[in-house]
Order: sequence, then structure tokens, then C-alpha cells
Amino acid sequence: MCKLAEYMVSASSVRRRALVKRQIKQTLEDADKHRWWYQEARADIRKFFRDPTATKSQLSAASNRLRDSAAVELKESTRRSLLASARAIEAFAPIADSVKARRS
Repeated sequence: MCKLAEYMVSASSVRRRALVKRQIKQTLEDADKHRWWYQEARADIRKFFRDPTATKSQLSAASNRLRDSAAVELKESTRRSLLASARAIEAFAPIADSVKARRS
């Protein structure tokens, strides 16, 4: 039975509470599974901000490096994480210089 339907028709407040608690626990577990996503992107973007001579071309190179690493990665979850990091860097690159200029 669908959890929402079970919640709506359940007469027991204990059962409804258990359904809500289980849903919250599942959401937290899912978030914990993906907490390491984008760690490569965060590291490369931090390097970009720390180095005053860094350019957008270095971000592009980092994105390409991550894509190349993903191409040879055997573990599916790591491959998806690397690709997500590459996409995050590519999305950040167009505004990178203006953000960096505001921070200085």
C-alpha cells in the first residue's frame, strides 16, 4: 500500500507516527549517501579562489580532468560523482571571474 494512502486511512496515531519517522529516517539516509558528491568540484573551485592568478581555463581543465577520470572509473557511484562535479564546475565557470572579483 502507498505510504500516503496508508497514513490517510490508518486509524492508529502510533502507526501514522511510525510512517512519518520512517520517511524522515529514509530522507536522512539518502542525504548521507550523497554527502560526498561534488567534493571534487568544491576542491577545484576552492583552488580557483585561493590562487589570484587562476583563470577560467583552469576550471575548464579541471572539468575535463574529472570527465576523463569518470571515463575510466569502474565504480558507478564514483563515476556519477565525478561527472556531477564536472558539470558543477562547467556551470560555475561563466560567472567565476565576476564572483572572484567581488570577493577581493
